[in-house]
Amino acid sequence: MIKERAIAWFNRALDRKAKAGALFPQTILFYRDGVSESQYGMVRYEELPQIKYGLQDAFDKLKKMGGVNGFCSTKITLIVVTKRHHVRFYPKDDLPNPYDANNEKKDYNVPCSTVADTTVVTPNHFSFYLQSHASPLGTAKNGHYVVIHDENNFGLKDLEEIVSPLTSRPPTKC
Repeated sequence: MIKERAIAWFNRALDRKAKAGALFPQTILFYRDGVSESQYGMVRYEELPQIKYGLQDAFDKLKKMGGVNGFCSTKITLIVVTKRHHVRFYPKDDLPNPYDANNEKKDYNVPCSTVADTTVVTPNHFSFYLQSHASPLGTAKNGHYVVIHDENNFGLKDLEEIVSPLTSRPPTKC
């Protein structure tokens, strides 16, 4: 899959007449879903080499065709996103009365773009929770983003901004 996607990137860059250095992806953020915490090691030590092999294979194919020169220098950041967890966030001030002055039900969800990256995260993972969407019915389930591998040396704030550009502004309702 990664080989085909890298070649598609190259072809699209050609169509857009990109500069020669931009024809092959230099940075890839690879999001993985459906992974339990006990499988993080498997993702890093089995799937990451397959991703790198696919990139190298695509690069070698394009090099034979004369499309690229040099060597494959793509840097990969691999992130596992989980929604199957038991962590929930609620606005601190809205809990006592479930109805407002007009007797309408209040929304107990935190605003979208809310990030929790201290206190509730585990100290042995580079991770954060992000409420990336609004949930008008029921309790919103925030995503738990765990960085498995990071060759790009992104900082926590950098990744939060990439994952959800709204995090750089004060939280608002989606």
